[in-house]
Amino acid sequence: MLAPFLIIHILFYNTKYNKYFAIIPLIPLISKFMPAVSLSSFSSGSSVSSGFSEPLEVVTNYADQYFSFTQNLRYLLIFFIPGVLVSGFKKWKLTILMILPSVIMLVGIFSLPTFALRYAYFMIFPIIIYSSVLIGFLYNKLGKVVILLILFLLVFPSNLIYPYTYVNIIKPINYNHGYSDYSSPETDYKSVPENIAIKLRDKDNTLVSLFSSDVEWYIRKPDYVIPFSMNGIGEDQISFNKTINGVRTAEMVDSYSGALILTSKTELKKLYYVTADTFSVSKLKSGQKQRLDKLVEGCEAVYSADDLNIYECA
Repeated sequence: MLAPFLIIHILFYNTKYNKYFAIIPLIPLISKFMPAVSLSSFSSGSSVSSGFSEPLEVVTNYADQYFSFTQNLRYLLIFFIPGVLVSGFKKWKLTILMILPSVIMLVGIFSLPTFALRYAYFMIFPIIIYSSVLIGFLYNKLGKVVILLILFLLVFPSNLIYPYTYVNIIKPINYNHGYSDYSSPETDYKSVPENIAIKLRDKDNTLVSLFSSDVEWYIRKPDYVIPFSMNGIGEDQISFNKTINGVRTAEMVDSYSGALILTSKTELKKLYYVTADTFSVSKLKSGQKQRLDKLVEGCEAVYSADDLNIYECA
């Protein structure tokens, strides 16, 4: 994200002839950028077949979702716009180089077929920068009275006043900062009761999971993994053919843990446990959800939470 800014800045402001060497990094930059173009929903097959109605709807919906997360910091957006104008009057070239790429990228993520708040994190940098520019401008004009405004902006929206919907963290927190962001979920395996965790760790019992990384970290490597799509596009983004001595086999394994991909319930010959985390289940298509329901049919839910369900199946 910073490379285009640096390259353009060098070409604009460096007066020496060797500034044109800055063009060289554009070659790998463009080569890495081109595959990302295909991620846009405008280039997807469904978009071509249905005209622009579906992409425009996606753009509108995702723009609303991204904007909904700014409720607690919209006061910064109010400062941001006049801050851009103040900066533009003083250094218009630098301001354009900072703002234009950010706006283009922001509009670009609206057209992606998936939503995740982390895609828009880059906008935080210019928002803070130009809000601060405005405050600095006001300080020069109004004097030390602006310090009271700065203290208010630091303390009032912080977790000292709003412990759950804060913007600024002043008091240290002991939980995942993304707890309120459903696009960045957390599966809390540390809260699973120890008696259940012992059963899951017992290798005499078969362990089946969806997303396997956190299962392997907190419990153990699962015996089988149920395939799913990490971003909800398609049905399977975690499976690949196992290779032995460089030779690809027909055996399908999970790309995170190397565990076998579960293809049939008949593979489970003994007592088995299924860990169904909410994130993975939310990405399953209707047919996959039906297969999961069939897998845990008649099973006992030995643990249930907002982020995780664990089933014991005979």
